[in-house]
Amino acid sequence: MKANRIVYGIASCLIFGGLVFSMSHVDTLNASPMASKTEMMTLGKKVYDEYCVTCHQKNGEGTPGVYPPLAKSDFLKKDRKGNIRNLLFGLEGEITVNGKKFNGVMPKVPEKYGDKDIAAVLTYVYNSFGNRGPVVSEKEVATLRAEGPPKAASSSGSKRKKK
Repeated sequence: MKANRIVYGIASCLIFGGLVFSMSHVDTLNASPMASKTEMMTLGKKVYDEYCVTCHQKNGEGTPGVYPPLAKSDFLKKDRKGNIRNLLFGLEGEITVNGKKFNGVMPKVPEKYGDKDIAAVLTYVYNSFGNRGPVVSEKEVATLRAEGPPKAASSSGSKRKKK
């Protein structure tokens, strides 16, 4: 009977240890470029359709003279961290996108969208509408959120003005 308890105890430790090991490596297992990108694109499209589509339109072309395009956007290629900050903290002032000037306000993304949502929508935009870009990680967004809003007038490569 004592031997059965020992065997049972060892088996339990191995099973529990295996579960802890596998759970601690979930990010590594899910980090394959296709699976991660596919998941991010799916979530990103959902966030885009819920929130961004109103201004930037279904095709990412924006509204001429009012809201800048995301489609084939040279602005997106300039400053990855700045793009993340723009979603987190908003953007105000004149910017140039694809050779055209826009001077408006983009409010920060509502609090209901977490770091993963923001990473996903940027991944979606970076890889849609004729753009080819990176997968943005939740960790990148969390890091920039923790740093807080930019203090300098042009930390994201765009002009920020207070009205």
